[in-house]
Amino acid sequence: MGYAEWGATIFSLIYLYYAIKNKPICFIYGIIGSGTWAYVSYGGHYVFDAALQVFYIIISIIGIYRWKFGGTNRSELLITEHKPSSHFYIIIGGSLAAYLLYWSSQFIELIDQPLLDAFTTVFLIVGTILLIERKLSSWIYLIIADLGCIYMYSLKGWWLFVGMMVIYVVFGIIGYISWRKEKAIIERALSSA
Repeated sequence: MGYAEWGATIFSLIYLYYAIKNKPICFIYGIIGSGTWAYVSYGGHYVFDAALQVFYIIISIIGIYRWKFGGTNRSELLITEHKPSSHFYIIIGGSLAAYLLYWSSQFIELIDQPLLDAFTTVFLIVGTILLIERKLSSWIYLIIADLGCIYMYSLKGWWLFVGMMVIYVVFGIIGYISWRKEKAIIERALSSA
């Protein structure tokens, strides 16, 4: 395990801790962790995963703004949820995007596990966009994609990243429960106002 893997792991775990706590500072740690993670993934020929980390850096900057000022009248964005039917379109659209990304891998030299890399990348992007929008279901998409990453990273013997993904799954479950409780409190407060 190199310093880059340790750095990516530590900063990514700090990011996750603050994300569960619903604190916008999470995105600062996410930027640092993602930059380091991109370096490791690119060196290990997980091209889509490296690109995903660059996406995380960009989306973290957007996330800081959205969480602080994305609500009505530039107030803090509240936790909400999509209608159940929306998830059908999210899954179909995500699967199509993942397949197109996989198809494009034939033009990329030095890429390992392109199908798995494409699907985990797309659904981590989906989950992250939903997280930026403070959608409760973001945690479910992230947990499922993290399970795929556990397998993918184990193929490389990147045990620190595997361990981190296991922690992400556990924290994802905690995040879902925590956000669901907070959403219920907000809904009760709004209905009684």
